[in-house]
Amino acid sequence: WLTARISVGAGLIKLRGGECWQKKTCLYYHFETQPIPSPMSFIFHFLPKGALRKAVDLDYFVQLYSVWMVLIPGFGWYMKNLRRLGGFIQAGFMVNIILSGNFAFLNHVTIIPALACLDDDCFPS
Repeated sequence: WLTARISVGAGLIKLRGGECWQKKTCLYYHFETQPIPSPMSFIFHFLPKGALRKAVDLDYFVQLYSVWMVLIPGFGWYMKNLRRLGGFIQAGFMVNIILSGNFAFLNHVTIIPALACLDDDCFPS
């Protein structure tokens, strides 16, 4: 539940926010203006503009569409795997944000509730 609240909240802020999110241009300058750029921010900043627009689409997909998979109950093989996939998508997206910028511990802490979607069978014994 917490993963869904965090992700949907972040996605809705982008939808309601500035015009640059609707035009998909926010990432053109995001990596150079964030609070504490990481060493990888330089690389992300110089990606082609088309890739940065697709990254905004990915952001919307993860935060507004695929996030609902984390709320699926784990009854049956198919449902359990959908929930796991949702957890992996959320955690992977947070790792991407950690690589592209430094928001202190925020994204590290956000990974923790996403790991709750993974049961014991996801980890080697």
